[in-house]
Amino acid sequence: MNLPNPIKKQGIKRLTAERDAFDFSRLREQGVAQLQELAGDIWTDYNLHDPGITILEQLCFGLTELSYQSKKPVADYLANERGHIEYHQYALYKPQDIFPTRPVTIEDYCKRILDEVPEIDAVHIATVDEPGRFGACLYDISLTLLQPLTGPEYSDDYKHQVKQKVARVYAANRNLGEDIYRIHIENSRPCFLKGVIETNGARNTADIYADVFFLVARKISSDIRIERYETLAQQQDLETIFNGPLTRHGYIDSEGLNNPNPGKALDELNALVAAVEGVNKVYHLELVDATGASLDGDALTEDSYFLKFPQNLAQQAWIKIDFNPGKTTNSQGVMKGGSNLQEKLMAEAQRALQKLEFEYRAFRNNKTDTSQFVVLPQGRQRHSMAYYSVQHHFPNVYGINAAGVPHYETAERKMQAQQLKAYLYPFEQLMANMQAHLHSLQALFSLRETPNQSYFSQFLDNHHIPNLVALYKDPATQLDNIQAIQADYDPAFDRKSRALDTLLALYGETFSQEALLHFNYYHQEQPDYWAIDNKIRFLLHLVEISQHRQGAVNTSQPQWQTSNLSSLHKRINILLGIQQLDNLVPLSHCFTLNNIQLVPDDVLCKKSAFPAGDATEAVPYLNEQQQQRIQGWTYTPNKQLTLCPTMIREGTNIDTYCLRGKDDAVTVYFYSRPKNIWTALKQFPEKSQAVAYVHKFKKIITDLNSNAEGFYLLEHILLRPRKRASAEKVEDFTQPSDEFFHGRISFVFPNWTARFANPAFRQFAEKTIANQLPAHMFPQIYWLDQTQMLQMDKMYRPWLSALEQYESARCSETPPDDTQLDNLATEVDTLGLKLRDWLEQHPASMDYWV
Repeated sequence: MNLPNPIKKQGIKRLTAERDAFDFSRLREQGVAQLQELAGDIWTDYNLHDPGITILEQLCFGLTELSYQSKKPVADYLANERGHIEYHQYALYKPQDIFPTRPVTIEDYCKRILDEVPEIDAVHIATVDEPGRFGACLYDISLTLLQPLTGPEYSDDYKHQVKQKVARVYAANRNLGEDIYRIHIENSRPCFLKGVIETNGARNTADIYADVFFLVARKISSDIRIERYETLAQQQDLETIFNGPLTRHGYIDSEGLNNPNPGKALDELNALVAAVEGVNKVYHLELVDATGASLDGDALTEDSYFLKFPQNLAQQAWIKIDFNPGKTTNSQGVMKGGSNLQEKLMAEAQRALQKLEFEYRAFRNNKTDTSQFVVLPQGRQRHSMAYYSVQHHFPNVYGINAAGVPHYETAERKMQAQQLKAYLYPFEQLMANMQAHLHSLQALFSLRETPNQSYFSQFLDNHHIPNLVALYKDPATQLDNIQAIQADYDPAFDRKSRALDTLLALYGETFSQEALLHFNYYHQEQPDYWAIDNKIRFLLHLVEISQHRQGAVNTSQPQWQTSNLSSLHKRINILLGIQQLDNLVPLSHCFTLNNIQLVPDDVLCKKSAFPAGDATEAVPYLNEQQQQRIQGWTYTPNKQLTLCPTMIREGTNIDTYCLRGKDDAVTVYFYSRPKNIWTALKQFPEKSQAVAYVHKFKKIITDLNSNAEGFYLLEHILLRPRKRASAEKVEDFTQPSDEFFHGRISFVFPNWTARFANPAFRQFAEKTIANQLPAHMFPQIYWLDQTQMLQMDKMYRPWLSALEQYESARCSETPPDDTQLDNLATEVDTLGLKLRDWLEQHPASMDYWV
């Protein structure tokens, strides 16, 4: 009879801690096991008295010590000699710099405006849905001022300054495809507090009155909670504090933001007042207008009100606060005494209220040092890590420690000790190199260090290993020999690249350059350096291009030939390897600035078989020293240089040049194999002069291409009409539909450079833009020739200047003249219509999108 197999219990094996791979006992076990496998029956035993076991144990001890040194805190490795860490050098950004983001949502915008403009108490932002106003691209911003509780109301000039300040804050934080439609201040009306409040007699009545009035005033005007970071840091984690935009004047809770009707329900006010220290009971509480008429919930919702301190005896009598230990049903209050007592109470309460208001306004204006939330780690002071040989721990009988071999021993015995020392040297040099690598590990991650090596070594002399130098054939060249051997096995660029990838991964970023390196036209001699430099540029600008990824330009500031670029613009520049990173320059003027005359190919080149005669010779490559020398050379355009488009596109490749002739007359030729066109550039009496000329000529072409690369990023929403009345009078230009403005961005590239003329690179660039652009934005990409780019520049630059003047006037602290502002709007609309019409007449690239 066959019995069924018992059911095995299913489960997850318990995780057990693995032994340290560099633990002394484990190293010894592995060493002995390998010795047994290799030696077989040659050795009779493996006891402690065996010399081989002694050597094994000493080497295991050295490896264990290195293992202990490698387990030091990371801060110790990155610290300098004084124990300080240069965080920027390793792209290690502070939490308050890297975690917060630019305002993205409407609530984020509310936080930023409330934080930067302490004169307002609440802000409501809504998207414009009026027909013809481009949908959700424009914001209508409504402000509620922080009204004075005891002083006079604000003047019109003050209100205008607040609106202009909000406009400047928004302009500095604007995102792509968005703009302001209108900023206005709500016309709030004063209201007063009426009711009966019983106290417990534990506090001064005037202080209670001030607290009640202040809390009710804040609740009516705004339902937003702004807390001190000092208090919040004890209750919330850093993820909560640094979520969204970082507010410098206090933490703003998301609850209640962008609420057009802050909490004004009477039951909320009753609960708020009942929680005030010293209040025993609230019998009756309501809000009334200046005549004493009650304001119901509908009135409070429809209109904007702010609480006003009572100005006369009648208004002062509306609120009664007194101590009454027993219950009362007197709806008229429990205050006893004459008018003098009431006036005295109001005077004391007003002084206490002014103190509370002053403290609150000071809190809204004072910036908080957010660095106090995170204590940055610091390393210990670094000391020189001289290698200490394991030979010091060998017994004296071996004769290799500091005591050495006694002088009375035979020459054979001394020679045996030297042989053992030489036998141990490779192991010790490896361990010494490991120690040097730990000591120099910061160079591998540093953004300043060039990746000439990633493995490090140190020279061992008699101070490290007793009586070692006598074994060297040439001590002066020993370190160079070691470094030369290491260089053969040191993938320095690959290891440096992976170290930078580790730093990028800390922030959830990647920068694979496999596709970009296929279009390496300008750094052919040193492609690895170019790849490393691209990643370093990415890390150096990481805070801006990551935290402000959707950020747009500040339209109220100059843009032409300034660093006022959108973060997306800079990010794409880095990802495409464009040299012009943070400066907007005229793309059509690259030839004029370099005094270059561009002529057609058939004018400068001949299209036929290459001339017969002496065989041509390829131009030799430069060594590393010569490359550095040519990189430092700069072309000075003293006289005009004539080039053709084919030279511009293919002249960055050294293989397009060749030499022909003998030593007494060497001619440099440019030869385009794809087009089969050629031209003689210059003749030299010596070959070395011809070679130097070719590399300088190639550098001129390379620099011209590199400096001509870039693009214009044009948000369609900024081309909308500012003044429709004037826009309708402009003739001869088509009026585009609202679809043109909504969520669209134009990217304008030149098409004449070596890389930009390549269709494969264009597709790569368009794909990069699509991957980096916010999901709600649609790009239109143009590739223009020099004539088209010149037309574009003639329209684009004046429009940018007019837009900057108009937006600057709108954000000015002094009220702009209406006529002047209308004239500026008319100019922006006129230039904008020309630019829009030109874009619509030129089809955008559809290679990638189809």
